[in-house]
Order: sequence, then C-alpha cells, then structure tokens
Amino acid sequence: MPRPKFNLERKDNGLPKTAGLSPTQWLRAFNIIQKEDATRRRSARNAIPRNFATLTNKQLAELGRRNGGLGGAFTRDDLIDMKRQSDRIKKEFGSGNAGIHIHQIVSSSRAIDIKRANNQVNDGSGITTANMVKIKNNLFIWSVDASEKNGADHHQVKIRFEGWDEALNQLTDNRRENMRLVKSVIKGRISFDCSCGRHQYWYRYKATAGNYCVAPPKEFSPPMQTNATLTGVACKHVLLVVKKISSPTFANRLLVEMERQAKRIGFADDRKNAKVFDEQEIKNQRKGRKGKIDYEKFRKEHERYLNAQRAIKQKKKDEASKAERQDLRKARAALTRKGKALEQERQRNRDLIKLVHAGNVATFRGQISDKAIIKKTAESVSNAIGKPIKPAQVEKIIHGK
Repeated sequence: MPRPKFNLERKDNGLPKTAGLSPTQWLRAFNIIQKEDATRRRSARNAIPRNFATLTNKQLAELGRRNGGLGGAFTRDDLIDMKRQSDRIKKEFGSGNAGIHIHQIVSSSRAIDIKRANNQVNDGSGITTANMVKIKNNLFIWSVDASEKNGADHHQVKIRFEGWDEALNQLTDNRRENMRLVKSVIKGRISFDCSCGRHQYWYRYKATAGNYCVAPPKEFSPPMQTNATLTGVACKHVLLVVKKISSPTFANRLLVEMERQAKRIGFADDRKNAKVFDEQEIKNQRKGRKGKIDYEKFRKEHERYLNAQRAIKQKKKDEASKAERQDLRKARAALTRKGKALEQERQRNRDLIKLVHAGNVATFRGQISDKAIIKKTAESVSNAIGKPIKPAQVEKIIHGK
C-alpha cells in the first residue's frame, strides 16, 4: 500500500514548518527542502572557477558586488584570487582523501560560530539541541534546533564517517577492541553538510574544494560576497553535532550501531538496514551531558596531529635521502671496480706492446690461445703503435713462429 502524500507546510514567515512532525515526516520534509534548494541553485547566476577566464565584463557585473554590495564590482583578478584560494584549500585539507578530522573542524572554525554552538551569545543566535534522526550505513542524519533569531524550526546536519566500513570489517567479539575501533572512526576523517544558509553561502564551496562535503549537493561557485577569503570551516549546527559525537555517550551509541550493522546480511548497504529513531529514542538523547566545545582542547589536538604529520614527512624524507646515499655509494663502488678492471686491461696491453717490441715473448708464450683475445690484443696494439697489426702476426710473435 503506497504511503500517503506528504505536504510541506509553511510558517507565517515563509519558512518550512518542521516542528511537531514525526521522525519519518521530518525526513520527508527535508527531502523536499533539499530539492527546492537544488532548483534555486540551478536558476542562480554562478561563477565557476574554470570559466573565470572567459567571463565578459557584463557577466562579471551580473555576479554582484564585493562586501555584500558595499564594495565595487568584481574584477577578473578577484576571481583569479578566489581560484588561488581554492587551490590552497585543496592542499591544506588533503583533498585526495575524503573527510576532515574533528580537531581540524573546531580549530579552523570562526570564533563566532563556536560561541553560537555553545550558546554563549546574547543576540538570540545561539543553539542548544541536536538529535540523531536516522542512520544509514556510515551516514548519520541529525536534527538541530534553529536559533530564535533565525525563524526556522530545524536544520538538517549530515555526518559521514569515512572510516566506518573498514572498522565494520574488523569487529570482533572483544568489546574493548571494538570500542577502540569506534574511537578511531570518530577521530578519523568525517564529511558533513548542513541545510542552513551559513553553510550553503559561506562554507559549502570550501567543503567541496577540500573534499569533506556530503554530496549532493556540491558547490562549485565561490562565496565571493560572503566569504571571499574562505575562512572558517563549519556553521554552529555542525559544530554542535561535532560536540555531540565527541562524547563518550555517542561512542557507546556508535558501538551498538556498528554491532547491529555487522550482524545484518550485506552489512548496511541494504536500504532496509537503515535505522530511523522513534520519538522516544530521540527524547532519550536529550538526557546526555550538555558541556561546551573546548576550543583549546581541539586546537592542541590539531597541533599534535600536525606535528605528527610533519614528523612522518621528515622521516620519509630522511629515509629517501638515506636510500639515495646508499645508491650513490653503490654506484661509486661499481665505477671504481670498473675503473680498476679497465686499468688492468690497459696494463696488459702495455705489457704486450713491450713484449712485441722487445721480442721477449718467452714468459708470455702459451698464455694467450683464445682467438677472441688475440683479436682484441691485435686491435689494442694497432691503436698503441699507430699501424695495423693482424691477429695472425700477434699469434706468430707470441708463439715464436
């Protein structure tokens, strides 16, 4: 029996009404919201870095003005600088590997976003509540209450644990070992997305460039008016979820989920294996400890990570230099041996020339009988005395004929 059609209601301010919905209805509501956002993005005028060089002055003017309309129109140099910023992001965040570490998310975020996630502001932009709504394989969907200032009911945050599948395949019957795997997943790389405007217009482009976005959607149009310098990483909603997944309570929840998925045939690839939390389970999540995001703790952790990466890089460099020095020593030794062999051959030729000229072949007679050696000797003698000597002549001299 087909499920009844779901109609997304609007509030008086025009924003979607998501309060009071069941978890299933809430997920359906945000599917509609995401499709509407995609439609708006397709109809917007966007500047794609690969097209920067071909934009006309008229097209540049259509992109808007710097500083939210307070500055002059964008120039081609502005766009080229944005492309340079994008390349820096790819290098900084290691875009060859999907995801970003939690400590890097917090340590690279703006102070105001962290304060809002900790509800340490007085302007109504702070937030306090985030709950898991659905788990599908390594993708965790969270409902985060919007701030009073925003006017919306909720925002949807998606978190994907990039090390999930590898850990899932390593689960054993040892709970302590399994908890170690869970913690490694949490401390490993994650990707994320948020439905809020802050993420869409400030940070999604950077997440796309750094390869830590949950797609769709991706964003290839840079935030020239809102975040031209590409600073910050996460909005307050993502940061609040990051605080939640850093807690021991979540680690225990994650272990239960991994063990559940590992027991299912085909692991979590099957759509039926997805876990949607009911209203009571969501209510129980609110009982966890509140706490605040400890920026200094994450900053120090990120610094330790960077130091470890630098040490690994230096070790590889030292090992490469050591191997290069060893190869150079081997090459020099081989060259020395070859030089000695060449000098010995030259000395034999000089001795033969002396024997040929002096006619003193008694000690040399019978030592050379191989025709190839005799031929080579004839060539050497010919080069030495400046006139041709036939092999037969050499053989005749040697054997006294």
